[in-house]
Amino acid sequence: MDIKPFIPTNIPVSYKDEQMSEMEKEKLKKVAGEMEAEFLKIMLKQMKATIPENEDEEKAPGKDIMTDFMLERYAEDVSKNQSMGIAKMIYEQYTKAYKK
Repeated sequence: MDIKPFIPTNIPVSYKDEQMSEMEKEKLKKVAGEMEAEFLKIMLKQMKATIPENEDEEKAPGKDIMTDFMLERYAEDVSKNQSMGIAKMIYEQYTKAYKK
């Protein structure tokens, strides 16, 4: 599956001639992982929204906030330990514009 490039095709020639430093590559990997985690968090929230609420159950104060924290942790854990490949695709798309 090929994702359309996020980087415009009219990039200055000097940009295409540059190489990414190892530090930049590590930063990009980290940010790509964070983007994957954010995507997963949004997806998990939407999935949870489809589950009907139990009307008989009393709603505890702060339950929504704690549930959001829990979903955020799940998303981060999945992104770090069982990546869905989204971070890898993001990383590859951004590094295509640089000289190998």
